Amino acid sequence: MKALVDQFLDHLALERGLSPNTVACYRNDLERFAGYLARRGIDSGSAVKRDHIVDFLMDERDRGMGVNTISRRLVAVKVFFAFLQREGFMGANVTEAMDSPRLWRVLPGVLSVKEVARLLASPVGDGKLQVRDRAILELMYATGLRVSEAASLTVDNVRIDEGYLRCVGKGNKERIVPFGASARNALETYLRESRGQLAGKREGESAVFLTCRGRPFS
Repeated sequence: MKALVDQFLDHLALERGLSPNTVACYRNDLERFAGYLARRGIDSGSAVKRDHIVDFLMDERDRGMGVNTISRRLVAVKVFFAFLQREGFMGANVTEAMDSPRLWRVLPGVLSVKEVARLLASPVGDGKLQVRDRAILELMYATGLRVSEAASLTVDNVRIDEGYLRCVGKGNKERIVPFGASARNALETYLRESRGQLAGKREGESAVFLTCRGRPFS
């Protein structure tokens, strides 16, 4: 891959006559891309798939790169792969159908692993609200429930022992959603230790998650 990048950069400088600064920008972008591929054991252009490029750009975003920088990286990769195809180094150009607007639809605004860990650890302490919040976060993380689905979840729709719940989502469609041990433990602790305190005299309330006034969340 490094040899191909060097050949491409020579092409930009000698045949296309691009300025040294522009060539240096291409070099920086492509060396970062090549380094990312190398860390994943990919050392040839023909082995690169579209998902590798998307993953690289998401990794750049997680490293704190801005939209403009990431868009420039994509341009550099696209021009590089167009060169490889034109010169006969590869039969198909995996970047041909990729453009920035489409790419940003592919890249959802998701949290990184570190951000998720920090979010799940944010309810500090064993108070009833902290125990509740921990159960909410763990359950939503484990199941992918929307906020509205978590708020409308009822006690009857949760099967802790079996590790699944029923929820009604968009289009009034009911679905069965499993959850793992972390969510089950957090939810079990909340139902056993905190929900009764929050419910107070409102013992007939069916919502799983209650506010400090014992009412369902809006």
